[in-house]
Amino acid sequence: MSLLELTIGELLDRKVKEHPDHEAVVYPERDIRWTYQEFDQKVNEAAKGLMALGVEKGEHVAIWADNKPEWVTTQFASGKNRCSSCYG
Repeated sequence: MSLLELTIGELLDRKVKEHPDHEAVVYPERDIRWTYQEFDQKVNEAAKGLMALGVEKGEHVAIWADNKPEWVTTQFASGKNRCSSCYG
């Protein structure tokens, strides 16, 4: 087995292209079932929010949260260094 040479943002982009309609996040306690496409949209919105707060590429971001959909969304958003829909 070899390591992937991808950032977490690139990995999500790849999965969205390969399986846009497959479930990516399932959280039954809130009746959440997001596809990769839906999850990517939420991640991009969160990435825009981080940028609006002044977080820039290469900065360290600490996330203190329990295991909830917002945590995984923020985790992936902090790893989006190339988000074409986030700019402009």
